[in-house]
Amino acid sequence: MKADVTKIASSVSGVINKVYVRNNEYVERGQVLVALDNQPFKLAVAKAQASLSQLSYEKSVLLTKEKDQKENYLVQESKFKVSQQEFNRYSMLHQKNIISSALFDQYQNSLSSDKEALINSKSLYQNSIKQEAVLSSQIKEYQNSLSLQKYYLSNATIRAPHDGYVNNLNAYSGEYIKKGDVLFGIVAKKNWRVIANIKETNLVNIYPGKTVWVHLASAPWRFFERES
Repeated sequence: MKADVTKIASSVSGVINKVYVRNNEYVERGQVLVALDNQPFKLAVAKAQASLSQLSYEKSVLLTKEKDQKENYLVQESKFKVSQQEFNRYSMLHQKNIISSALFDQYQNSLSSDKEALINSKSLYQNSIKQEAVLSSQIKEYQNSLSLQKYYLSNATIRAPHDGYVNNLNAYSGEYIKKGDVLFGIVAKKNWRVIANIKETNLVNIYPGKTVWVHLASAPWRFFERES
């Protein structure tokens, strides 16, 4: 007899905490089969969550700082424009000898000071924008990391992918298993196939649709009725 068999393998490495099934036991889809020690996976999730929370906090602080720097930059930009206009006006007056060189120098120094303040405020604002981009990228990475750690945690509990019977159980509590290790198989409840050698002298009595009775060693005292 042959049947569809699904090999049950662990998608994560770890120590088996408990095996909930036995050989030849019937299981239903979604039923817990094996549970690994999930403490390392919980710690990994907590660590990723803490890192993500820290980065999110840093970004919120940076955004507040960036907002203030943007406002300061706009103020300095307006102040510089006014200073530039005053300098241009007093420059013309100086050329006509209406104002003294000393007074003109004051406006020139004021313009230089406002220009330097504008450059500094713009630089701080642009740096904050760059830092925000870096933090946003890091937050995305940690979000992916957190999702991955949660996925690993969920896979620490191995469940039946479909209804069937446990076959070739090779998993024990306390055993360390690696990712990809096959623990056992689940023989599908449906789609069983019987391959039999029949003598030529008996072929005349067998035809498609004929009722047959099958007796399996794995299910003693039970006969299965099917069509050939």
